[in-house]
Amino acid sequence: MITHNYAKPEDFCPGAWHDIRETVSVLNLGGTFYPWLKENEMIKCCTDGLRPVIFRIERLEPIE
Repeated sequence: MITHNYAKPEDFCPGAWHDIRETVSVLNLGGTFYPWLKENEMIKCCTDGLRPVIFRIERLEPIE
């Protein structure tokens, strides 16, 4: 889970973080990729062609 800073989560692949960081930033700042997907989510793929990973990135509402 990412909060207000955009530091790579511990033990997260640096290459994959590079590939999804911008999308995380857009969603965290309230942006959307609608109408392609639901309003608060996006699907991104890492660019490692030998070990591809698909990420479903969701913006969650803050817990108060």
